[in-house]
Amino acid sequence: MSRSAAVAGPEGQVLEQFLQEARGEDLTGLTEADIKALARNLWSWAAEVPPGQQNVRVVAHANGAKGSLGRAVLEATGPDMPFLVDSLLGECAAQGHEVKTLFHPVVTLADGRMISVIQIHTSLLTPQEASLLEAGARTTLADVQRAVSDHRPMQARMRAEMKRLAGLQHIATVERDEAVAFLEWLLKEHYVFLGSREYDFATDDAGGVLPVEPLMIDGSNLGILRDEKLNVLSPDSEPLVLNRQIGEFLSHPAPLIIAKSTLPSRVHRRVPCDYIGIKKYDAQGRVNGEVRFLGLFTAEAYDETARSIPFVRRRVQKIMAASGAAPGGHTEKALANLIETWPRDELFQTRSTILGPMVMGALHLIGRPRTKVFLRRDEFDRFVTALVFVPRESYDTALRQRIGAALVEAYEGASGLAAGLDRG
Repeated sequence: MSRSAAVAGPEGQVLEQFLQEARGEDLTGLTEADIKALARNLWSWAAEVPPGQQNVRVVAHANGAKGSLGRAVLEATGPDMPFLVDSLLGECAAQGHEVKTLFHPVVTLADGRMISVIQIHTSLLTPQEASLLEAGARTTLADVQRAVSDHRPMQARMRAEMKRLAGLQHIATVERDEAVAFLEWLLKEHYVFLGSREYDFATDDAGGVLPVEPLMIDGSNLGILRDEKLNVLSPDSEPLVLNRQIGEFLSHPAPLIIAKSTLPSRVHRRVPCDYIGIKKYDAQGRVNGEVRFLGLFTAEAYDETARSIPFVRRRVQKIMAASGAAPGGHTEKALANLIETWPRDELFQTRSTILGPMVMGALHLIGRPRTKVFLRRDEFDRFVTALVFVPRESYDTALRQRIGAALVEAYEGASGLAAGLDRG
């Protein structure tokens, strides 16, 4: 515990950090007396929360030193841990509330515990809006707590799966080694673990995966997937009820599945979770189950070159080899640049037999700009990705909106482009 913390005490720490953070915040209409009153009220409430527990409250009409501030405040407290602030900000954005001001003191108690106290200012809220925001914030913090507390067990499970895969003999050596290397790469700060779950698949006499509901293994749920009601792959139900095509896809001996989940993350970033499936096999090398991981690729995962990422680099090598481009030549360099700027999620999720023709088709647009659309259906038949190339001089907001509207109509969707590149 620092000397300032020991001298100030918890309330003093909150007040000191409020005043420090106030310098960079929008304090329109707030006086220093108001800020001090908000800090004292926040700690007075937070101090009553039992040790080890989280709590949330929303004040629809907050008061300062001399009455109403014309703002609402969302307040949260509990043990300090990663992802608290960005997750709560994501909840505010998801409910359409603009954040005016944020305070996030971290208090050091006499026994060494670190307590996070958060205060987020929004515009005034109706009672119904305040109730919805509080409920959403509670659910969000519960997800954060589950994901953080099970972080090490999820990492340990992935390491155990790496060891299991490394011992398999029925998979081609290069494919097996790349799968293990990719999982090791994930563990090096390239993946935020949110949940994990294990399944057994029903199979026929020939080892094919049957189109029936997989069996969830009791006691296998970790992180946010402790809640067995959460959807991972299906918009309607989880576990996923397999159809014939999905069963055939899962039966393929390739050890890894990389896809987008239909479940949006409440932790860290409000985007669909990244799903990593590691297949299980019977004694004959036939797929009979899966260990699923749910999480988010980190910013570092998107910043690395595609040719340096295990598993992805093999896809890149296959595409480069199939192109027939001369090593070191103009075509090879143009193709390499195109692959590096291709949406990274598509590189993770798309098999080389599908990705290759798309990349080569885009390569032919260089120097001969024209409009072209590349479509990819998700292996689990839940998403369609559309990559639309248009000449740079033709691209503007109006065209983007028209393209989005056309895709929404074609697929009876509810949103615009999933991804796009605007190349000249």
